[in-house]
Amino acid sequence: MIFFVNHAFFAESTRLSFSKAIPKTATRPGEVFHTDIGVLPTSTFSGYRYFIVFVDEYTRYVFTFLMRKRDEVYHVYEDLRRKVKEKIKYNYTVESEYDDEIKRVQSDNGKEYKKLARIIAKYNTHFRFTQAYTPQQNGMAERRIRMVMEKALCLLFDGHLSGALWGEAVMTSTYLINITPSAAIDMRSPYLLWHNRLPRITKLRTFGCAAYAWIPMDKRAKLEAHAVKCQFVGYDEEDRSGYRLLRLLDCEVIHSRDVRFNEAEFPRFADRVLAALPDERQRPCGCHHCDDHLAKTTASVEAILRDEDAVTKDHLRRRQRRTGEATYSTSSGTNSRRRTDEATYSTSSGTKQIRDLSASEAMDNQALPRTSEGGGSAKGSESSQWRNCTYED
Repeated sequence: MIFFVNHAFFAESTRLSFSKAIPKTATRPGEVFHTDIGVLPTSTFSGYRYFIVFVDEYTRYVFTFLMRKRDEVYHVYEDLRRKVKEKIKYNYTVESEYDDEIKRVQSDNGKEYKKLARIIAKYNTHFRFTQAYTPQQNGMAERRIRMVMEKALCLLFDGHLSGALWGEAVMTSTYLINITPSAAIDMRSPYLLWHNRLPRITKLRTFGCAAYAWIPMDKRAKLEAHAVKCQFVGYDEEDRSGYRLLRLLDCEVIHSRDVRFNEAEFPRFADRVLAALPDERQRPCGCHHCDDHLAKTTASVEAILRDEDAVTKDHLRRRQRRTGEATYSTSSGTNSRRRTDEATYSTSSGTKQIRDLSASEAMDNQALPRTSEGGGSAKGSESSQWRNCTYED
């Protein structure tokens, strides 16, 4: 009997069941956080490859930060800590220096978290790690990672957008999760519990649609365009009325509140521009934080945009030249007269030559008498008559 039981332990070992209920230990916002790290399928325009979420246990509010490397967790945590301290001091009475600190952080056994736990021990913050191969113990953060990725994928599919917008889609999906009511907090939104105010639903726009951002007066001439075409990629949480926009000319994210949207248009990036974007397979050092590669990529994208701008300007010049053809009508019929304008300019090292002659003028000049006046040469009299002649249409 003992022999059978011992072998059954080896052959029939299974995992124990997990409780679906998550015990709530937080008594105020910013006291307990659950965190986890996700991987972006495609690098962003700025070279971000990872994102980290911090879920406040009391309000279920989600903080999301983009990272280029996993070891940037400490800098991200300092940013989170600053936001939490501002929130607590604004809404609660602080009696000691540690009352506005984060009390506990729940995470997995990642190396970056163990290093962070040693660093932030000075803040009297306790780290609790999960058991190995047991992500169920960090279910709150794991579930938020899944929700963020699913919503981000929906945003990209809806507008048939480029994979380079994964980072912005993740940030936007986080904002949408925070303003959505949750059954875990009595059908209230995390945004309401964290900010103590309702979110502005009228601010919502279609992700990836065309947006035209106003250009300040000191950054443009009076007769230049008053707006620049962008792509809507998210919301500015620091400014309730602000938006995050991707400027199409240089793929730079800007912030603006003076925006007009066209939600029926979804701008596309040129294939040549997308081919020059950061790709982890093309990085010379194999890491995701190669500044030299990013600098070369930026220069390549700018060169492509300059070439396309030059082609566009050349096309406009040709179009203006074609539309400059004039047709004149007379009583006996219609005569076509094409005016050829040729201008050649050079720098200080060359010469400047301007020639503006029409075919009809050249024919009229051939009919002029070529007699010398005042004993001058025939060539000089011819030039004088050319200057004094007039034409009537």
